[in-house]
Amino acid sequence: MSEKRIDAQRTLGALALFIRELGRLALVFGEEETKSGIIFVEFFKRISEDKEFMDKFVSQVPPDILGSFIKIIFIMQAISPKMSNLMGLPPEDKIKIGTQLNELAKEIEMLAKKLGEKA
Repeated sequence: MSEKRIDAQRTLGALALFIRELGRLALVFGEEETKSGIIFVEFFKRISEDKEFMDKFVSQVPPDILGSFIKIIFIMQAISPKMSNLMGLPPEDKIKIGTQLNELAKEIEMLAKKLGEKA
């Protein structure tokens, strides 16, 4: 009978990368919110709750940017319910969510590139 093992170096490396990037996310969001005065959570909440604000936002954003933005929101909404219990999920679900998160990251990177081209 073979002994089951976890690749500790790979697992801890992924955990360290996650924590580092989560720290970077908090720093960037905090800095941008301080600089702009726009709190991201409030912005997204306002879009979902204030029809007039959403209509104005939709009318001012170019269609390709808006399409990417909406796609990202839908992917995030599909993934987010499972994220709070990520470590409690079966391995297959973790792999599926990991794949979805990587796709989400690609979509966000493409949106950032489009926004950079429009600036």
